Amino acid sequence: MHSMKHHKISGLNTIKKDFKTPFVQEASLIIGVSVGSKKHDGEALAALVEAINRLHKSVRITNCTIAVCDSLQRHNYRIDGKTDEEKALSMSKKAGAEWIEANIETLKHLNVDYTIVRWDTWLKDEKRYREAFLEISNLLAQDYAFQKTMDNSIQVFSSRFNKRYQELGISAPINHDVLQKSCRDYLLEECAIIMKMWPLYKQEHSQYILYPEKMTEALEYVYKQVVSQKNLFKWVNFRFKKIMQLK
Repeated sequence: MHSMKHHKISGLNTIKKDFKTPFVQEASLIIGVSVGSKKHDGEALAALVEAINRLHKSVRITNCTIAVCDSLQRHNYRIDGKTDEEKALSMSKKAGAEWIEANIETLKHLNVDYTIVRWDTWLKDEKRYREAFLEISNLLAQDYAFQKTMDNSIQVFSSRFNKRYQELGISAPINHDVLQKSCRDYLLEECAIIMKMWPLYKQEHSQYILYPEKMTEALEYVYKQVVSQKNLFKWVNFRFKKIMQLK
């Protein structure tokens, strides 16, 4: 019997290429973890750890932040229109704690210094978060192109949730207004924290964000407007290559 197994990760070469310049001597990383995604669990995470260890042999990685995006998911838990903020937050934190417990042994195989940081760390940095959120909100209010990309991203999220509910055989439609607001709140918070707070976490400059997905349109627009122009960090979209193996 055959099974699919994550074997190799591609996409990290962009970091190695940067080191061909005499100006880049070391690198710091943030790994964005979407709690609940199979691309951040088990064999997938183990493959990423191996890839970072291989990279570390030719590139000096000073530190690695494992960013567990757990309480961000509270917006998703509220989409049913019945779960209140307190319950949704509790559910998301529980999911984050379970992810850490399930994957801590895998992370211990990293050959670089790493820190596990949960989403609340940025959310509770009230002054900086308020400033970041305000900047993104103002950009949205004033920039038509951003409004368009935000609407497109909300539509993608909404379609995904509607499809998931249909697959689960739930006939009752999701309240359209609640769904739209939840998606919008999620995206605004994500843009504020990832694009404004992650690159400058503590005193460390995290030069590369590693994530196994492309950015949403909204996130990519903010990246181009407020991040890449300042050359704060690079978004590294890594990919999995799979091979067939005998069980």
